[in-house]
Amino acid sequence: IFLLVEEGRLSLSDKLGNYLSAEVLGEIANAEEAEIQHCLSHTSGIPDYYTPQFELDRISTFDNDFSQEDILTYTHGKKAETTLGGTYSYSNSNYVLLGLLMEELLQQPLVQIFEERLFTPLGLNDTRFISAVPADMVSGYFPYNGQALYEAERLYGDEVGTADGGIISTAYDMGRFMTGLAEGEIVKQESLQKMTAWFDIPT
Repeated sequence: IFLLVEEGRLSLSDKLGNYLSAEVLGEIANAEEAEIQHCLSHTSGIPDYYTPQFELDRISTFDNDFSQEDILTYTHGKKAETTLGGTYSYSNSNYVLLGLLMEELLQQPLVQIFEERLFTPLGLNDTRFISAVPADMVSGYFPYNGQALYEAERLYGDEVGTADGGIISTAYDMGRFMTGLAEGEIVKQESLQKMTAWFDIPT
């Protein structure tokens, strides 16, 4: 997002409704009037799609084939968590909506945007969206239902192409990313200061 701000393509004070249709935003509380900066700081009040029902649905079948729009339906009919610009309330939905905004603005899938603007320029050769998991990669598992082990790639397959997760990397690439961020290879220092600035919010 900050790269696009630096390119003059958008402003942090722009509303999501300037870029995304009412069809996408209409049933999500606060979404049409929320500004980009509200989503980045989690002061939008937009409900989190990550609900118990979503968790149940994602493990009920081998391939959910969720689209980003499908995921956002789990926010429909839910009240806003806070007033717009109010106190902090973390929501994965903020990032999904920002991902959709970038896709709409650049007319590219999120995977391509990340590859061209982040992974390739920084030489992050072992970082990618989970849709391209190498065949020889060690699988991750976690306990499910108190006993059985569940294969993590299957569970998180529904995060393919979303801006709130679904990326795999290595310790080396993560170090390279953090170095690039700190040294101005990704965004300018002015942008980094805005990203990391502390500010008071209502309680």
